Amino acid sequence: CRFKPFSSHVAIKVLTSLSSASLGIYLIHTMYLFLLKNGDLGFVLNGLASHPAVNIPATAIATFVLSYLTIISIKNIPALRRISP
Repeated sequence: CRFKPFSSHVAIKVLTSLSSASLGIYLIHTMYLFLLKNGDLGFVLNGLASHPAVNIPATAIATFVLSYLTIISIKNIPALRRISP
């Protein structure tokens, strides 16, 4: 019995969604890094705000999630679907 981590339909859908949004995530992530660094979202989050072992992964995860949600939202709006990479 072989281990097939990407054989389930859920994993394939997740990977397809992430791969289709990857260019958009790359293009928009710097905006979220800037917003998090300056505290424009209501809190400051960057690698130097507190202990780097906690804040660097937290910043990376928050930036990825916010970028991904933005791109998915843009792709779900019919008028904006054409501008999304």
